[in-house]
Amino acid sequence: MSPEVSSQSKNSASPVRYVDVTKRYDGADSDAVSHLDLEIPAGEICVLVGPSGCGKTTAMRALKAVLDTTGAGRLIPLATSAHAAAILGAELGVRAENVHKFLHDHTTQHPGRITLAPGQRKRVTFHLAANQLGFYDRRMDFVIEPGTVEVMVGSSSEDIRAAGSFEITGAATTIGAAKAFFCTVDVH
Repeated sequence: MSPEVSSQSKNSASPVRYVDVTKRYDGADSDAVSHLDLEIPAGEICVLVGPSGCGKTTAMRALKAVLDTTGAGRLIPLATSAHAAAILGAELGVRAENVHKFLHDHTTQHPGRITLAPGQRKRVTFHLAANQLGFYDRRMDFVIEPGTVEVMVGSSSEDIRAAGSFEITGAATTIGAAKAFFCTVDVH
């Protein structure tokens, strides 16, 4: 894998481009990455999304090597759970973040799954801290900004059963190290 990186000073944003990249590990029967074309313009955020085993980690490993050598940008791997983030971070040699804001089993008192009998109802209240709504901006600072937050509840992303929204107001704020991933939950 040999991406192109424009020649700019170290630690300034530079574009990165992969053209027809293929990677097969020794002893493997198939390619881990096959004919990857990827262009990341200077200063842009790139997200790799795909099913397990499609080559995301292999592509990120190659990208991390380029970024470490050139200083062309920053890699922030995201995973679907704390456990997956720990594994991904170990594989890449960099801390990975948990993309979810709430983990299923955050306390023994309120497990993340609530089982209801037919016709039974419960009210679940999540008490959010504002810094749980942060994200990485174009400069890769972890921030919270004013705007509308959409909330959806369902059995999957294709089966949304309830939706709502709320507004974040005030000035944009850099959160920095004050990230929060857990919240308290009341079940009534």
